[in-house]
Amino acid sequence: KVCGSIIPSPLIVHSNQVIVTFFSDGTFTGRGFEIQFLEIQTKAAFSCGSAKVFKKKGMIYSPNYPEPYPSLVTCNWIIKAPENNVVKLKFEDFNVEYGNGCVYDSVEVYDGTEETLLIGIECYLAYCP
Repeated sequence: KVCGSIIPSPLIVHSNQVIVTFFSDGTFTGRGFEIQFLEIQTKAAFSCGSAKVFKKKGMIYSPNYPEPYPSLVTCNWIIKAPENNVVKLKFEDFNVEYGNGCVYDSVEVYDGTEETLLIGIECYLAYCP
């Protein structure tokens, strides 16, 4: 779960499927975010003579980006790479309302499905609970 205004470090998700969820509450809003995603081939993909190279990439944005995102929204993106690939997320811009524990607005990244363990809880301002 991330919030605040410091751009998170790039994240490699060791799964071929990633779910990114954005929540905003009914109070303040920020500029939002821009996240680049890229499929990365793992070594396992080269077994049995396979030599596929995946260069698929794209961007996801908060609603209205780069203008302030609206209040009371929930957005979900499912990024799925071919089998034997993983997904790299790189936050290009990030400004989401901060609150201790990211209780107001946040971006969450899941490894696989929404039922799996949330990848990390990070704070991007001076104080982390």
